[in-house]
Formats: sequence, C-alpha cells, structure tokens
Amino acid sequence: MKYNNFKELLKLNKELFDKLNELESLWFDFYENKRFPLVELIDKSFMETLKSHYTDTGIDWITWFVYDNSYGTGGLKAYDGEKEILKNLKQLHSYINKHHKLKD
Repeated sequence: MKYNNFKELLKLNKELFDKLNELESLWFDFYENKRFPLVELIDKSFMETLKSHYTDTGIDWITWFVYDNSYGTGGLKAYDGEKEILKNLKQLHSYINKHHKLKD
C-alpha cells in the first residue's frame, strides 16, 4: 500500500473511533451494542483492508502502533534487535512494507 493511502486509512480509522467516543459521551454506546455493532464493523473493515496488503506480523505491528501506542503518541518504543523502529507513521509504513508486505 502506498504511504498516502496507508496514512489516510489510519487517519480515517482514528476519526471514526473519535466520533464513536464523542457519541458515547452522549449516551450512545456502540462498543457493547448488539443491534448497531458499529465498532465491530469498523474494525473488521480496517482489518480486512490490512489483510489484503500485509502479513499477520505486519498487521500486529500496525495494530500495536494504532491501539497500544495511540497512533504513535503513546510514548512506547519498538525494537528490531538493538535498533529502534516504528518511531512514527512513516517509519511504520516503511518497516512493514520492507518486512511484512504480502507478495504480489
């Protein structure tokens, strides 16, 4: 996936979850909602898009960056041996495209 598409995908995912969190503050709960499972649908769409481009390990790195490290703002660090990787979105994209991209 090209960097601009990757960046836009992660940006849209973040915006969707931010909007769902805003709705939650108004008493709309889409996290536990069985009738309107928006969270599950958004997550499934995001994951299916990633599966079409990256290996399971690559997807693990992406979801770590997005969810565990708050889109790169969580202050967590990732290492490949002694070398720090995934400092920002551009490094994440470069790393997974080099090491975890599905073969065409």
